[in-house]
Amino acid sequence: MGNVIYIDVLIVLNIFINYFLLLATTFFLHQKPKRWRLVVSAVVGSLFSLLIFFDNIRFLLITLIKLPLASVLVLIAFGYHSKSLYIKSVLNFFAVNFIFGGVMMAVWMFISPSGMYFRNGTVYFNISALTLIAGTLIAYFLIQVVSYLLDNRVKKTELMNVVVEADGKQVVLSGFWDTGNKLSDRISGMPVVICEFCSIKELIPLEIQNVFLTNSIDGLARLEQHEWIQRIRMVPFQVVDHSGMLTAFRPDHFYFIYKNGKKSKDKKVLIGVTDSRLSHGEYNAILSTTLKA
Repeated sequence: MGNVIYIDVLIVLNIFINYFLLLATTFFLHQKPKRWRLVVSAVVGSLFSLLIFFDNIRFLLITLIKLPLASVLVLIAFGYHSKSLYIKSVLNFFAVNFIFGGVMMAVWMFISPSGMYFRNGTVYFNISALTLIAGTLIAYFLIQVVSYLLDNRVKKTELMNVVVEADGKQVVLSGFWDTGNKLSDRISGMPVVICEFCSIKELIPLEIQNVFLTNSIDGLARLEQHEWIQRIRMVPFQVVDHSGMLTAFRPDHFYFIYKNGKKSKDKKVLIGVTDSRLSHGEYNAILSTTLKA
């Protein structure tokens, strides 16, 4: 006798699964959207589970279906604040789904628990309500553990999503509040946000990127006719055992995106560019605490 799938159990189960996949995504993005948005997104996403009733669909087609679906669910759950942040959110949610799907496929292939059915990227368990609640609590605990392990070197409260725009292009960076960063431009007094070159280079015209890599005043002489000459500053800096010059530029816009999704007011800053890595992947920009005011 084949597996019997109850539509009501299927829908409710996938609402729970989608909710916790979205919740996992919020932890990785360091955002805190409203709970009702997560619930609505989870309900909409649960309709995808009806694909389980179709004949086996190729993996590539499932992926092509899931990507636009993930885009819609992220839009519902997180809203739209900037192009870069939206793309980052979609990719993170898609990655979380991909990992979950891979784990479920592995469980189904190697363990094949009674009452479990996995097809077309959808999982079904014929389980009791009590088991579902217990599984939900376990899933929530595991998500919290993973989130803690990923953030054990840097606290979430020390990180902030920032948007930098120049010439119509924008990037979203993960900024770290550094109480030791007092760097500012001596002429304008604007605080300097230090950013990794690899994370900011798409904003800088290709023909002048080398100026930011060499951090040499000599390179500015070649920019006299370039439109970016008015943006660039050479900022002297000094640390415990080293001093030098940091090439910086003035962006068109710089603002924060808070965990509730709201944007801050535009901040007047300079973007100091360094070719060095600032962390092990936790953040790619160092913020001055003077910007909190």
